[in-house]
Amino acid sequence: MTDYSEYFEQFSNVGKSLNDTVCVLVTRNVDKKIGLRNEDNSGWWFPFKQVHPGKTSLTVAEEVLQDIGHSGKILGIAHMSHVQYHQKLPAVSRVIFYAEVEILVENAHDLAWFSVSEIQKVAKNDLRSLEPLMLSKALKQTYLPVAECSEHKVITSIISPAMETDNAPKAAYESLLESAAFNAEAQKLVYYDFVCHVYPCETMNIFMFKKYLKLFNWWNEEIISKNIKALFRAFDLNSVGHLSFKDMLIGLAAMNQNTPHGGSPAEMRCRYIFRYYDSNNDGALENTEFRSMISDINNLKEIVLDDAQLDKAVEEHAKTFQLQGKMKLTLTNFLQTVGQLKFRGTSSLFRTPESVIQAIFNKKGLTIQAKNENSQPKKRARGNSSDELLEKLNGAMFEKKYDLATHSVKVRRSGALVGVNSLWDMEGTSALSKSVKFSSKLRIERVSSVDSFNLQSQANEMLQGLSYFEHCIKRDSSSNRTPKEAFSWGSTDREALGRCLINICRTVYDIISKEDRLLHVSSPAYVLGDIHGNFSDLVCFEKTLWRMGPLLTPASFLFLGDYVDRGQHGVEVIAYLFSQKLLAPEKFFLLRGNHEVRQVQQMFTFYRECLTKFGDRLGTEVWNAVNDCFDVMPLAAVVDGMVFCAHGGIPPPWFGGGLINVINEIPKPLSDPEKESSLAWELMWNDPINMDSVSTPVDDKQGSMGFLPNMKRGTAHVFTSEALENFLRTNGLSHVIRAHEVQQAGFKVQLNGKLLTVFSSSKYCGGSNEAACILADRLKLRTIRLDTS
Repeated sequence: MTDYSEYFEQFSNVGKSLNDTVCVLVTRNVDKKIGLRNEDNSGWWFPFKQVHPGKTSLTVAEEVLQDIGHSGKILGIAHMSHVQYHQKLPAVSRVIFYAEVEILVENAHDLAWFSVSEIQKVAKNDLRSLEPLMLSKALKQTYLPVAECSEHKVITSIISPAMETDNAPKAAYESLLESAAFNAEAQKLVYYDFVCHVYPCETMNIFMFKKYLKLFNWWNEEIISKNIKALFRAFDLNSVGHLSFKDMLIGLAAMNQNTPHGGSPAEMRCRYIFRYYDSNNDGALENTEFRSMISDINNLKEIVLDDAQLDKAVEEHAKTFQLQGKMKLTLTNFLQTVGQLKFRGTSSLFRTPESVIQAIFNKKGLTIQAKNENSQPKKRARGNSSDELLEKLNGAMFEKKYDLATHSVKVRRSGALVGVNSLWDMEGTSALSKSVKFSSKLRIERVSSVDSFNLQSQANEMLQGLSYFEHCIKRDSSSNRTPKEAFSWGSTDREALGRCLINICRTVYDIISKEDRLLHVSSPAYVLGDIHGNFSDLVCFEKTLWRMGPLLTPASFLFLGDYVDRGQHGVEVIAYLFSQKLLAPEKFFLLRGNHEVRQVQQMFTFYRECLTKFGDRLGTEVWNAVNDCFDVMPLAAVVDGMVFCAHGGIPPPWFGGGLINVINEIPKPLSDPEKESSLAWELMWNDPINMDSVSTPVDDKQGSMGFLPNMKRGTAHVFTSEALENFLRTNGLSHVIRAHEVQQAGFKVQLNGKLLTVFSSSKYCGGSNEAACILADRLKLRTIRLDTS
């Protein structure tokens, strides 16, 4: 999360921006019509003027009458308002005087005359703000009412946890603001920006809203004009045609680039998204409106569809919502289906291209100098730290002995292997003294070690092919190589590629089928979360963490599942991970996630991806070969006997009393874990509890043992902090690392710091999240975020 403390310090010292202002409610004596002006095409409102030093409000009111070309009489004050727009600046006063004119002049000096009923008709779409509507009703009375006075303060305008809000549960608004990092200081900044834009009005109509968005420089004129009605409709919670500060604040939080798209904030964002596409504002999406949403989701993914393809996509997605014929998509159906993760892509919709808070700082010129990064941090005293203690013990506490590897490799500076030699082939050279001899038995036993670096092995051939897949080949007349785009197979023989992958799957099956369901991994170990077909990010992790390959990297690698679906390159991700598993079976570990299940893949994308890339016959063979491996894949791991790792979460204590050893009793193979093993299903699907989504206090759930039904997933359970503490205590563990939920920063520390969620696929489903991993090393869990730009 960006630290804006220095920005806010500058904001606290901004200079005066607003002045006292006089407005005049002018009526014609002959017909009681009210004169309004459409200044700068911002909507009809009272004529007004700033009060400069040395002048009284009454004097300025008389000047307003003269400016509009009418001689009349000031009868009194209709309304007074004190507006505080910054806590350290004096409040400004807005005085609305009431005046009458005698002469009958039509539309002179940009002034138009409206009856009370006419003002009511134009209130929603054409008034700049609602004050003329409010005050015009008072004119129906026989006597001029006593002037009202209102006060607007910063502290009472921001939304604090103790305040109720309109039209939605309080917790939902608070959760949205919190997730957007709209704390009190941030809200004060937004309030300042809002008031400075609308003053002397109190609300914002669509014309002022358009001008407000233009000031951010997020989009060009064409894009704003095209989308302004949809954006305003989304922000206008009460459909009154005018936005209050709260409307603006919560709308910006929902649209903010950094607001996570999960849990309660996601539901709030989905409500805004639904209103955005509900062009006739009838509370349901017709086919054309739904089609527009599907089109935008694909455009944001840079997927170009012609009309026929788009129609087909709309038809397929309509089935997800169980829509038939001309049925409309209701808000309830939309929220439920998105909440159950049956419809994806909404995380990228309704987003600002940058942080709203950062944008307001930029707009107001509140920039700061970068911190001096040359200053050296204080060094920590080593003493008897846990790091030093572990270093001392590492060599003494284990009786295992080192052995000499029987191969020597040569690598480029890039990390690429350029030569592999077995040591016995180097006998008689300067590399080995004459005293070194290798027995025939050793040569036979170690052949697999050299095969790990054999560039002709199927695993290494696949990795070479994936390197070709990754790179762009430009047209070159001096080369015979066929040009192709990056992340494409070009003219590669798909039949050969598919057969190679099937053979790799068969070999991998033999390896992982012999592994325990509960792995034991030693540190140092990198733990990675969901990949979801994001081969580009996987390659970034490779180049950052194991550039020379897992075997030559002094660490193990543990993947927590969800390798396929939702991304375009699930096949390539599997080909890469399985190949590395073959080359380094004791360093590269793969756990099963909830998307490593046939039924789930058929609902999402991996099944179709296999058929698209290899054809129906071979594609089905590839898909089955991959899933056969998934069926025997481990389901959990423990690092150094202290850190439990699984895809979803911890298992409930009614399985084996909460002891993790029971995981090894899960049968193999497991083709349908939902029916064949409830324990496996819990490990793959469980989530930590989100208190904002719990309607009944956990303490009131008798016998729950800290586990409640997972309403968001519609299956498995959510677990509380108490359940986590019990699980750790029962098994002598310190922490849990899991994946399963996208996180904006790529990771999230939860439940009193004992639970870490990690997500290793950036820009997930078109979103803006980062990718991360966790390094378990020397009794520390270190979070690492990957720059994939």
